[in-house]
Amino acid sequence: MNIKKYFIPIIILLLLIQCKSEQKIDIYSSNFKEGWAGHPDSPNKKPFDYFYMKSEGRASNKAMKRKPDLMWQTTCIDQAVTKSKGELFRNLYYETIYLESACHDGEVNGPILVREILYKWRGLNVKQCKPLFEDQENFPYSGWNECECVVFVKIPGGEKTIQAEVKEVYDRFYKKTK
Repeated sequence: MNIKKYFIPIIILLLLIQCKSEQKIDIYSSNFKEGWAGHPDSPNKKPFDYFYMKSEGRASNKAMKRKPDLMWQTTCIDQAVTKSKGELFRNLYYETIYLESACHDGEVNGPILVREILYKWRGLNVKQCKPLFEDQENFPYSGWNECECVVFVKIPGGEKTIQAEVKEVYDRFYKKTK
């Protein structure tokens, strides 16, 4: 057996694993869409008890009929946050519950689990919002016709808490249907 033949691929694999484990989480980067991270002030620091997501909004029609002003920003943020409430829990379900549990076996469906488990995680928070466009010259707030907000919910214990609750609800529901 030629050890040299396997040595370089093994070293490359170990380096890739090491690099991936030390990747920084940048909840503001354009590549980040959703996922688990640490406290909003230090998202790279464990424990990863916060589920983050980006949500886009649009200024209201009523606001956009007016000259750009603070109402553009306010209504855009309001819409992004309102829209994110349903999406955040749907994405959390898909990211954590559906992909890593038995709930997709046809016995228990997603809406039941989301309703049963996530009802207590109502504390949606907004970390940051920004306009998606630059303001036009002489029109402050005009960039706020569309915006993006980073929203999050804190779940002590993170993914492991959700997975444990999925198992509990699944077992309870499954036993009722048998």
